[in-house]
Amino acid sequence: EAIEKSVVKDLLEYVKEYKYKLKLNYKDKLVLNAATFPDEEDKVKTIEELEELNHQLQVELRKARAAQAQAEAANQNKSVFLANMSHEIRTPLNVIMGFSNLIVTAATEEEKRMYAEVLENNCSLLLQLINDILDLSKIESGTLTFAEEEMELNILLEELASAMRTRIVAEEVILNCVTLSAPCFVVAEKKRLSQVLINLLTNAIKFTTKGSIRLGYEIHGKMLYFYVADTGCGFPESQKQKVFERFVRLDSAKPGTGLGLAICRTIVEKMGGCIGVESEEGKGSCFWFTIPYIPLCIEKNDI
Repeated sequence: EAIEKSVVKDLLEYVKEYKYKLKLNYKDKLVLNAATFPDEEDKVKTIEELEELNHQLQVELRKARAAQAQAEAANQNKSVFLANMSHEIRTPLNVIMGFSNLIVTAATEEEKRMYAEVLENNCSLLLQLINDILDLSKIESGTLTFAEEEMELNILLEELASAMRTRIVAEEVILNCVTLSAPCFVVAEKKRLSQVLINLLTNAIKFTTKGSIRLGYEIHGKMLYFYVADTGCGFPESQKQKVFERFVRLDSAKPGTGLGLAICRTIVEKMGGCIGVESEEGKGSCFWFTIPYIPLCIEKNDI
């Protein structure tokens, strides 16, 4: 709107300077009327300049309409997100409240253990939902923090794989960790790197009912290449560009906010890398991302 006003202001001042009388016809085109020009050359030049200004105005109007449509779409997505969040938060809360009462009256230790597992799973889900909302808020405000530290990648990935194996419910699914034969000491943002890998592993576990999940990394020149591959349901090529958008859930039957992959993309890009996916419906997916490779020099006596 500000750009439109500026263009219109410049046009009116230009017209006033040369004392032209203007009117706007039904096609929204500027038409000269009763104008006095010093000569024919100035007349042609002035008409061309006015037509160019009118063209600029029409371009800015189209941009403004496109921006308005985009804003309206974003608001609609946020409204859908809030509706989904209301359901997603209420569901684990109801489960937690219900099973908290049941575990007190459980007759056997086996029954108590079963109720405790349900409580733990729903507490974890609720915590993940809250973390996603907080991370989204930090991204929106530009306050998402990054702090690099020294680490050994083989150890990090093995620890993540060990922790994530406890979340696998399907008995026919195994999680393999593929690391390099030699230690790999690097400087990187450990917290955010772990966050991205955990998110990708969580999705793989969620959509894989049998087969395997592979977590690994490779060194590609000046970049570290991480991947999480699974033999899950996959998705069609037409959905490939949508998976990293905010509030997008390819399967509404699965729990989640539709924020995880969007947050992963923002984190990876802020770390100086890129993220992508290869998937085939019915055969599985491979999510990957890269970050700069900053090796840490370690003395042999320190290893």
